[in-house]
Amino acid sequence: APLSVDIVTKLKGLKNSGFAASTKRAPDLVIAGGGAWDKLHLSVTDEDPQSQRNTVMKLAKSLQKVDSPVIWFSPPTINTRALNSDEKRIQMSEESIESIRQMYKELGVTSSVSFVLDGPSFTRERAAESFDGVNYPPSTMDAGAQIIFNALDWVMMAAPNSVEVDLYLPKPGTLSNPYLGLMMICITLIGLFFFDSYFGFGYLGQFVVSNDTVSPGELYDQAFSPIFNRLKISQKDEREPASSSFHGADRHEMAQLLGRSTSSLSRRR
Repeated sequence: APLSVDIVTKLKGLKNSGFAASTKRAPDLVIAGGGAWDKLHLSVTDEDPQSQRNTVMKLAKSLQKVDSPVIWFSPPTINTRALNSDEKRIQMSEESIESIRQMYKELGVTSSVSFVLDGPSFTRERAAESFDGVNYPPSTMDAGAQIIFNALDWVMMAAPNSVEVDLYLPKPGTLSNPYLGLMMICITLIGLFFFDSYFGFGYLGQFVVSNDTVSPGELYDQAFSPIFNRLKISQKDEREPASSSFHGADRHEMAQLLGRSTSSLSRRR
């Protein structure tokens, strides 16, 4: 509903629907909001502000009588420069709408609902994205929808007709199984010491192929042999401790350097 008087009418119709006496189910959640269009259409004469305050007080009382949880959406940040008329720039500027937000708060609208979705909280930094000064693209409004979804867990639980949910949480350790933990340790050790990233299932290929070239150990040697050759580390040195392999590589490199030096000297002679 665009105006506060329309929201009051909607809430009265919702209250008089008689959900308790009929087969219809009351709404689980009511989302309402307004204020921006009130400032545009109900603030023309000097008598309009007082009439608007009376309507907002009626709105606060109507919100208190709603049995379902109510979420109130306060007007988002107004992009004053993007408003498409001089009347809107005067009546619906961000400064004017801020006064409306404060009036709704002072007259008890925000305290009469279950949750308040503060529009400026997620649109203040995105005001330039408002193409007409009031409406925002879906990517920005999705942030407000996510805020509502995050609040539903306790907003819905506060409803008088909400279904009680058992929130008992098991104690740490009650869901553990020592045998499954031991099995995971064994599988991890198999994958670590047998060079098999498939936790031992890589050896099943040997039942299909007669030779041993598909075993994880052989595949490990084939995969890392080019790297060892490029680093001048032999397979024998690789299986030795790290210090000896490095020393072996250094000795091999020194021998090559000495050979190059001898050949260069012989060429100079």
